Amino acid sequence: MRIDKIRTFLAPEGTHVARIDEVQMVTDDRNGARKEGIKFIFEISSIEHHTRTYMARKVYWEADSKALLHDLEELLGDNIGRIISLGGDILGENLSILINRKCEIVVVHVNNPKHKTPFCKIAMVKKLKSSDA
Repeated sequence: MRIDKIRTFLAPEGTHVARIDEVQMVTDDRNGARKEGIKFIFEISSIEHHTRTYMARKVYWEADSKALLHDLEELLGDNIGRIISLGGDILGENLSILINRKCEIVVVHVNNPKHKTPFCKIAMVKKLKSSDA
């Protein structure tokens, strides 16, 4: 018999090797204003655990376009044109080329006294060095 590991987004702080598990366009209509963004879900592969799979999430909203551009350039290099049109639009139908891409992420914890567990923020996304891939 085999058990399914529990996916947890309470990832330990630090630098981790990860695999992009999911990328999708998202919208947020809260507060009466519609925001569009791109959500990345990472599976942290550098931490092995008997019962858990550590995950991390990063959402880039329109206000984060410089950070998104930096991270996409880091991950895709000269292939960035497959995701961003010459007009600067995200080509949502092509985001799947990022799936399973290995990278390095830095997770930091942001504590809030109103919450029992910290918010796990991804502070950096980098292309994985070829020797680590």
